[in-house]
Amino acid sequence: TSSPGRYRTPTGRARHHRAARASTLVIRMTRVGVELLGPPSVSVDGLVAPLSARQLAVTLRIVLTRQHPIPSARLLTAWPGDSGTDGALRVALTRLRPMLAPAQLTRLDTGYLITPAPTIDSDRFEQLLRDARTASAPPDARLGSVTEALAVWRGPALDGLGDLDWARQEAARLDELHEQAIDLRYELLLASPTGGAEAPGLIAELTADAARLPGREHRAGLLATALYRAGRQSDALTALSTTRRHLRDQLGLHPGRALDELELQILNHDSRLQASP
Repeated sequence: TSSPGRYRTPTGRARHHRAARASTLVIRMTRVGVELLGPPSVSVDGLVAPLSARQLAVTLRIVLTRQHPIPSARLLTAWPGDSGTDGALRVALTRLRPMLAPAQLTRLDTGYLITPAPTIDSDRFEQLLRDARTASAPPDARLGSVTEALAVWRGPALDGLGDLDWARQEAARLDELHEQAIDLRYELLLASPTGGAEAPGLIAELTADAARLPGREHRAGLLATALYRAGRQSDALTALSTTRRHLRDQLGLHPGRALDELELQILNHDSRLQASP
């Protein structure tokens, strides 16, 4: 005879265990990561894909369309020395496909794209920079966002691909945004109630960054402000004159009105130069 309860409905505890086991079943999604902010690389599920220089260039050319299919004609110029024929391109893409698997290199009527959509480090950087530029956000949150944005960088954008026109253009755009983020961090530190005193080495950092790009007037103004607040009026004026001389002698330009006004404020010990409480 059957033992009592052999065919009974599962108890609440049994149902709980079954639900727990079921909840551990996860659908695995392929993740494609692309790093542009430094030496470029492509990874699939966290592992760097061993692409040749040509394969890497073609992949990045596709990725930079941000999921808009790129026509074959534009891919033909992705790498110098390509034969410029559709046949050669098909061979190159055929060899590339297994390197990106299980991600898919898809050909549509309008061109090629990679699925699923890759995550790109420069997209994360640009979103964090937008967050940091949101004037209505709390100052601490803005400073945190721009600091996190700068931490994404590993070196010059698309480092090593400067001989490719399409890469050089994107690198120039990203590098300029990087410099703007550097300036914004200094702005936010100087705008804090302590005027940047909570950031040890601020003047040394600013001095180095200003010397690296002496033609950036806004950065020179930030350095002069920091020096003035540190009781170094003479050094502050020297920082401005250095930038003025560089603009005149190297670029044939006169500094903008903002730099001239800042110089007058420093000479007159304008109270507006002090940190706001």
